[in-house]
Amino acid sequence: MREFEEVCNTYNDLNCSMNTIRLKPFPFLLKDKAKTWLQNLRSGSICAWDEMQQQFLKKFFPSHRTNSFKRQITTFTQKPGETFYQCWDRYRDCLIPILIMVLKHRDWFNIFMKG
Repeated sequence: MREFEEVCNTYNDLNCSMNTIRLKPFPFLLKDKAKTWLQNLRSGSICAWDEMQQQFLKKFFPSHRTNSFKRQITTFTQKPGETFYQCWDRYRDCLIPILIMVLKHRDWFNIFMKG
């Protein structure tokens, strides 16, 4: 979602709101279950990008799942004998896309530096 928003932010049209710029192309990014979910939404039930993002994350990334991923990141520690670079690579591997959406980059860097 973050990359999608970055791409949308590059488009600037004074006649079109950022809300519309994000909502219109969003269906073309989805496939399989996500596309079916979107097609089954009641017409006009979501009118703002924030609503769409919230409903999408609620459906496909429920809080119990994201909390588990957050816990994995916040309890991360360096293994004995592991170099800084090995540890950093392993830590980055833990940062699956959902966590990047949930935690700001500076937050996950600070967590890494404390662990």
